[in-house]
Amino acid sequence: MNKAEEMKIEIKARKQATDKMTAIVFAEIQKHLKKCHNKMSITIQTGPSGRHRYFTLKRYTDKIKINIFNDGNVNVTLGEMVYGDIEIPLIRYENVSNIDSAIAEMKYYLSLFFKTFFEDSMHELLSFLSSCNTETEWKACVDSYKEYIKSVK
Repeated sequence: MNKAEEMKIEIKARKQATDKMTAIVFAEIQKHLKKCHNKMSITIQTGPSGRHRYFTLKRYTDKIKINIFNDGNVNVTLGEMVYGDIEIPLIRYENVSNIDSAIAEMKYYLSLFFKTFFEDSMHELLSFLSSCNTETEWKACVDSYKEYIKSVK
């Protein structure tokens, strides 16, 4: 197989992955819509030529922003009034060995973030995330948050 054929296969695989990621975000939004409160804003945008996908959910000062880029990377920005915006590198496509497991992990974390946004407190989640290096330690901080939620309920 020559270099051009390999590149075509890689581009197709990346497009399929970003389509799956986008479908997950739509499914999570739809799943939580019944729990919408007043003053909810949901914005869906695309980048130039429809390449990137940007989802933003806002309620008062709470925010979730999910950016799915054409290169397969996914960033999530969580925000609220006290801690401001905290960006999390949810998927770094070039570092993923198994994209299906990365997408399953993305679904797990997005489900947690959406549940927190719609049902719990973004302030509590961000208090855990603000104390760590979100580039490398965010999963451990989210695990600590989950343990805290279990102990409170």
